[in-house]
Amino acid sequence: MSYKNQLSLSIIAKQINDDGFYYKNIMLRNAYDVYLLSKKTIAKDAFSKFNTLKNPLSCFLASCFEVFNKPNSLKYTSTKKIETYLARFNELLKNDELRNKQNKKIDQKIFIKKRLDIIYKSFFNKPYRSWLFKRITDKNWQKEKLIQLGFIKQKRTL
Repeated sequence: MSYKNQLSLSIIAKQINDDGFYYKNIMLRNAYDVYLLSKKTIAKDAFSKFNTLKNPLSCFLASCFEVFNKPNSLKYTSTKKIETYLARFNELLKNDELRNKQNKKIDQKIFIKKRLDIIYKSFFNKPYRSWLFKRITDKNWQKEKLIQLGFIKQKRTL
């Protein structure tokens, strides 16, 4: 894999797969990998071919630029979206209470989105529909969900 692709993959691992873009946070391990790879390639050009992912990748690069005290190898092309992202990133970095509130909201949004995706796919995909039907009709699953929602209390066992 080329250095450009390695750099992009390091960012994608956290920002896209682990929803880091929505939480507006970075993993220092990924950020350090990006920093090291930026020494071997031009970071802002590394993901020019990614149209859909360009904004999340650029936001991560901008965050790394800020966290590592603005090294030349991590320079990025600024846009309004990136500046808005950075402002919120810095705000959440400084305020634990605000970050915790936002993380709870993001958790709920992601949870709902994933559930709606499953329901949507079940309309058009027979294996999804079969899996969903089996899941919903499973008595143990129903009991587990009623406990999670607080409608029934869990029996304590010793």
